Amino acid sequence: MTDELFPFLQPVANVDNGTTLLEQAQQEARQSGDLDAAIAIANQIPSNSDSAEAAQIQVQTWQTTWQQQQDLFNRAKTAFDGKRWYVARDLAFKLPQNPYWDRRADPIYFAAKRKIADLERPAPTPTPHPPRNHLNPH
Repeated sequence: MTDELFPFLQPVANVDNGTTLLEQAQQEARQSGDLDAAIAIANQIPSNSDSAEAAQIQVQTWQTTWQQQQDLFNRAKTAFDGKRWYVARDLAFKLPQNPYWDRRADPIYFAAKRKIADLERPAPTPTPHPPRNHLNPH
């Protein structure tokens, strides 16, 4: 009867949603490539959660990985700006395929491929003309 009259006296079970949040953050990172959004989700995990330490390790890994990917993108852009088409294409190709990097790297990748195709296109074969006879111009 006390339970019914005074429900606030019952111990409240703390629900640890850290695992769910960490899974959501990882899914966000994989699908969208938006690490800022993924980190924001991971940072919602309470410090007393069983997943808190794993989340912080994951955030550090993402930050390191993102910096490496950003450096790779910058190198691809620099190569493209320097008309080093093969290097630009190859570096852009190494970036992950997700909406974030696709928006940034695809223009470099496909433009470099077009430039390479133009370079590798064989020169048109000149149309042969009959030899001119200087003695008889007709």
